Amino acid sequence: MQFPGRPRRRSNSSKGPERNCRFSWEGSPERAGTGPAGWGNIEAERSLDRGGRPGAAVCVPPSWGAKRGPPFPSLRRRPALSVVESTVKSQSTYGETPCRVSKKGGQNRSEADPGSELTTKRSFGWSQSLAEAAHQRNPVLRFIADRRVCLGLLPPLLLLLGLEAPGCGGCPSACVCYPSPMTVSCQSHQLPAIPEGIPEESERVFLQNNRISVLLRGHFSPALVTLWLYSNNLTFVEAAAFEGFAQLEELDLGDNRELRALAPETFRGLARLHALHLYRCGLAALPDGLFRGLHSLQYLYLQDNQLAALQEDLFADLVNLSHLFLHGNRLGSLGQDTFRGLVSLDRLLLHQNRLRSVHRRAFHDLRRLTLLFLFNNSLAELAGEALAPLGALEYLRLNGNPWECGCRLRSLWEWLPRFRGSSSDVPCQGPGHRHGLDLK
Repeated sequence: MQFPGRPRRRSNSSKGPERNCRFSWEGSPERAGTGPAGWGNIEAERSLDRGGRPGAAVCVPPSWGAKRGPPFPSLRRRPALSVVESTVKSQSTYGETPCRVSKKGGQNRSEADPGSELTTKRSFGWSQSLAEAAHQRNPVLRFIADRRVCLGLLPPLLLLLGLEAPGCGGCPSACVCYPSPMTVSCQSHQLPAIPEGIPEESERVFLQNNRISVLLRGHFSPALVTLWLYSNNLTFVEAAAFEGFAQLEELDLGDNRELRALAPETFRGLARLHALHLYRCGLAALPDGLFRGLHSLQYLYLQDNQLAALQEDLFADLVNLSHLFLHGNRLGSLGQDTFRGLVSLDRLLLHQNRLRSVHRRAFHDLRRLTLLFLFNNSLAELAGEALAPLGALEYLRLNGNPWECGCRLRSLWEWLPRFRGSSSDVPCQGPGHRHGLDLK
């Protein structure tokens, strides 16, 4: 059964390695089908390596070659290419660069159109790394490298072939690299250390699910924007490991259960950092000044650690923080200035701790808070004055606490009817004659 717009593979009665691969689209001629929007006519031909073995099927938009046929015909049938001239708009790593390719009788040349920024150095970097990969792995890639296909064709063509685009700066052997932006992916390889050879221009580096234990200064370049190191075996992070990383926006060090401690200046100078993951790191304490200067931080993940206390003014510089996750720790109390300065906070998760007391001014700066979770703690009382500043609050959960519904809880009992948001039940633990009653 055929569906409109879905490619239908046509059988070919010819036999042997010279058989071509043809694709067509429902309701269209075999060699001039209409593909997805923006692709125009699509043709495909099976390329052969120099030994006559079939390579990968190549589906090429005709705008990349002559209008009457694909730009990469079978090598066995036509060893010498006829004249093929095409102009394309490249959207490669180096921006939009128009280029013209002229291929005549096996002699090829690539030149940039006037005014373009294509340089010999950049073209050489691509062709060199491409050639090295091509002769080792894929006959189609080998064919492209040998003929020095126009630089502008490489990223979309390699993507079409399901191959990775080699970068100019090389790539670590255990990793996969992608350009624009430069991305290095090395996750889940059981790497015991940071691999050598990560390109200096790398903006995104993914190293999660390895066995890396130490993070030192010089392991990465300051060009980084995103760094994922979660689910490793980190035990030590050098204080200057991120010094000068002014472009870093996301840092995930979560699920490194043996990390245990961080130096106060570890994140100093990360002015653009907006997401910091430190969950499940075995942290027993957070040193004073750890978050100093992180004015752009919006998401802070500190859940599932062993934090027993939070210093006053620990978060004072986080004026743009919107989400603070502190659940699953061992916090016993919240002081007057624990959350001072968090004027933009939207969500505060404090459930599954050991809270016994909350200062009546603990939330005085949280006037934009919309969600507060305090369930599954050890709270027997909570002053209504503590919740009074939370004028934007919409969701409140207080269940799972041993509430003593006596005189000390009167202010909370008076505040709850005035709360217009959604709240959980507040079941009384005592005294005996009120056991099980809902304070609401």
